[in-house]
Formats: sequence, C-alpha cells, structure tokens
Amino acid sequence: MSFRLKLASAFIRGRLMIKWLELVDGKVSTTLSGLISDENMTDPIMHRTMPRTPGEFRVAMARKHATLVRILIERKGAEKGMALGRDALHSSGVELGKMIRSELRLSDGQNDLMAAARLLYRILGIEFEMVEVGSDVRMIVNRCSLADGYGASTCAVMSAMDEGVVEGLNPRMSMRFIRKNDGSRCPCEAELVWEGA
Repeated sequence: MSFRLKLASAFIRGRLMIKWLELVDGKVSTTLSGLISDENMTDPIMHRTMPRTPGEFRVAMARKHATLVRILIERKGAEKGMALGRDALHSSGVELGKMIRSELRLSDGQNDLMAAARLLYRILGIEFEMVEVGSDVRMIVNRCSLADGYGASTCAVMSAMDEGVVEGLNPRMSMRFIRKNDGSRCPCEAELVWEGA
C-alpha cells in the first residue's frame, strides 16, 4: 500500500474528512448543474452553506444531489435525464478517480485499489463487504449514509459516479451496480471485474 494512502487512512477525520467531502460534492454538483443550468436558473440549493461536521455534511450533500437529479429529470424527462446524468457523472468519476490515484500515488495492484475504495467509502459514510459469488467478486453495501437522502432515481444516477471513480483509480477494474437503492434502502450490490483475471 502506498505511503500516502496509509497516511490518509490513518488520519482522515474531522476537518480533513470534510475537505474530501467538499471535493466529491463539488465534482457532483458542478457536473449536474452543468446539465441543467441556463440563464434563468437560480436554484437556492447551490448557494446554501454546508454543515461543518462530516455526518451533517453527508446529509446535506445527499439532499442537494437528490434535488439536482430531480431538477435534471424534470427538465429533460426521466429516461433522457437519467441517461445524461449517468454519462456525465461516470466521466466526472473517472476524472476524480485519476486525481485521487495521483494524489495518493496508488500502485496498479488490487490491494491499493481496494484500500482507496474503503477510504473513500468511509469518508462518504458507506460500509461494504467483498464477497465471492462463484467466479465473480461482489461488493455488498450494508450501510449508506446517503441512502435516506437519495431515493431510487438519485441512486440510479449517482451510482455511475462510483463506477467511474473505480475505473479512474485503476483502469483494469470495472464496477457495475446490479442492485441499487429501490426505496427499500440497503443493501446495494455491485459486480467487480478485474481485467485479465
């Protein structure tokens, strides 16, 4: 495991955790706002001050993202809005994953990828476990601090960001959610495929 990843994993809490949450929130908000913005858009949610504890920040961030997804769907229609949101967030996720990969100086191995994913999900308040199902590896999300604020449509759109981040962290790994928040909350489930495995 890279030294920077070990350091971040050991010391991330409080204000430093909020910095990472601000990074994720900024990327998501900018991406979604770019899809729905026009000269007439003055959505007050974009100008609110975020809370200062990680837990409060997550709740406010989830509500904000859900509002942006709702506006996107209202303006573009459900099918088109969700497709646009997923495509844009996947691309933004890849960019974010590459930036994190560089910042933490991750190796090409699976261990660094999984440790970085655990760190990011810990920051987001998401707990998961990895299980083998036949020859596949699955990530089972047991608790998600964002789920109460999301709902099914937001989760369907936002999951593309996670899939993109994994690809950005290591282009040899792909992740695809096969079960998402459908209103009944966790567990969500994603399939992970390592190229060349």
